[in-house]
Amino acid sequence: MKILEAQKLCDRLIDLIKEDMNKRHITNYALAQKSGITEAHLSYIFNHKKQPSFYILLMMSKALSIKLSDFLMIIEKEGL
Repeated sequence: MKILEAQKLCDRLIDLIKEDMNKRHITNYALAQKSGITEAHLSYIFNHKKQPSFYILLMMSKALSIKLSDFLMIIEKEGL
C-alpha cells in the first residue's frame, strides 16, 4: 500500500466515525470524555490535520461501542 492510499483510507475511516457520531448525536466533547482523547486532538483528527495512530482509532471506536473492523469492512465494500 502506498502512503497516499493509506492516508486516503485513514481519512475515510475518520469520516465514517464522524458520520456515526452525527447519526447518534454524539459530540466531540462526549467522545473526548469517553475515549480519554483531548477535544483539541479530536478536532485536528476530524479536520484531517493529523493522522491518528492505531491506538487512537481503537480508543475512539471503543468509546462509540463499535468495532473498528466494522468501519474497515464498509471501506472494503466501497473499494478503497
